[in-house]
Amino acid sequence: MNWIPALAAGACATVFCGLWWQRMRGRVLAVPCDRSLHTQPTPTGGGIGITAALIAGAMIAASGTGAIPLPRTLPLLLPAGLLCLVGLIDDVRGLGAWTRLAVQAACAAWLISALSAAAQAPASLLVSGIVLVGFTNAFNFMDGIDGLAATQAAFVGLAGAVLLSDGGGRPEHALLLALTGTCAAGFLVWNWPPARLFMGDAGSLPLGFLLAALALESTRDGSVPAWCWLILWAPFLCDAGITLLARALARKPLFSAHREHAYQRLAAGGHLRVTLGLLIVDVAVLLPLAWLAAGNAAFAPTAATLALAPFALLVVAVRRRHAAVESAS
Repeated sequence: MNWIPALAAGACATVFCGLWWQRMRGRVLAVPCDRSLHTQPTPTGGGIGITAALIAGAMIAASGTGAIPLPRTLPLLLPAGLLCLVGLIDDVRGLGAWTRLAVQAACAAWLISALSAAAQAPASLLVSGIVLVGFTNAFNFMDGIDGLAATQAAFVGLAGAVLLSDGGGRPEHALLLALTGTCAAGFLVWNWPPARLFMGDAGSLPLGFLLAALALESTRDGSVPAWCWLILWAPFLCDAGITLLARALARKPLFSAHREHAYQRLAAGGHLRVTLGLLIVDVAVLLPLAWLAAGNAAFAPTAATLALAPFALLVVAVRRRHAAVESAS
């Protein structure tokens, strides 16, 4: 795979996000409240720079090198662009949770139809739609501290691109994953703790959607097993999934802002240690496990268990410790 378009797009993301930061200081701000973890009003909506650079990189690759056939990638790029715009509106003016969910469901349905997946069984189509919407929201839920979501997007995108290339997947999908990873990495220049710019829903929604869509496509064509994606997504799936389940059992609103995620509670000691810790685990543990799972089908379920179980136990332990502290006080 030619990495030059992806690297160029990553550099553009840094520039675009910098321009957005410069223009939006004092205008589009995430203001601290009792449910947030930042202490200073911070410009948000920086995801528009990520998405713009990603789409521009894909279009240039399509017109210049032919590495990305537009008919195969527009069904991915168009909903990502729409989700970016909807997310930006939410960042600036605010949108209801059900409105956001309806747009996500519409994007998922259109993508499934456009990629000719309609020939699949109805149950398979339903699962695909749930995965797309579920993973998009899981990523959105986990965008709450400096650098965390962008770091994970960069890791999943770049690791996924390598695994897909090695697995003989479609080159355009590998390049789109690489573009997603490098553009997220380019944004980290502004978002690394202490963050000067937040991606907001303008970034978390399209990034989550693209990564989920490309994971589904690579699983469907057999180039990357689903076990590998579970491994790469393990931190976000465990924290978002267990927290959402706990709130549902407690009959709390599922889509309202809160500070119950394990990463939010761990970040009380500093954002940097959580984000840096995740990066180290990603590279030192999850990447080797995903690589082993891709090359050994018999070992893949075990590898996924080794990735998911520790994160699940960590989330449960953090929740129990927090509950004990609250009851003691």
